[in-house]
Amino acid sequence: MSRPTRAAIKEALEFMPVEVALMGNAGGELTHKQKVFAREVAMGTPGAAAYRKAYNSTASKQRNAEASSRLKKNPKVATSIVTGKQIGRAHV
Repeated sequence: MSRPTRAAIKEALEFMPVEVALMGNAGGELTHKQKVFAREVAMGTPGAAAYRKAYNSTASKQRNAEASSRLKKNPKVATSIVTGKQIGRAHV
């Protein structure tokens, strides 16, 4: 399967909400916190800060960075992040 072009993404976004495009093909349902985390990372927020925001974490920066790294390895979350970045580039 080939990657979608920017034109195809722009056209698809005219017919579906961004939230559906971001999370719809993630291979299953993400939790609300995973969705927030993926959205933040896709928008360019560093992983530890995105984790802190999504999970309302008060842990140290190191612990947040470690948790963020583990979460980014989750295939559903990783797919959502990549899709979000592609959509972000299509809107530019």
